[in-house]
Amino acid sequence: MATKNSDTFKLTTLGEREFVITRLFDAPRELVWEVWTKPEHIARWWGCDQATITVCESDLRPGGKWRNVLRMPDGMECGFNGVY
Repeated sequence: MATKNSDTFKLTTLGEREFVITRLFDAPRELVWEVWTKPEHIARWWGCDQATITVCESDLRPGGKWRNVLRMPDGMECGFNGVY
C-alpha cells in the first residue's frame, strides 16, 4: 500500500558507513521529529508486520547510540544499531 508522499523518499550514501535519508511528510515537523526520536513511538513503526520489537533505545546526543532488536515469529532476533 503506497502512502502519501512516499515518492519523496531519497537515500544518499556518503561513504561505506554513512548515509542520509530524506523524505517529505505531510505532517507537522514537531510530530515527525517525535515519532523518529522517541522509543515509545519508534517501537510502533520500526521493522515489519511479522516482528515485534524487544529493545528500542535512543540517545540523541552527539555520539549517542541507538539500538533496536526485532524478534521474528520463529524466535530469531535481528539487531540494528548506530551512533548519532
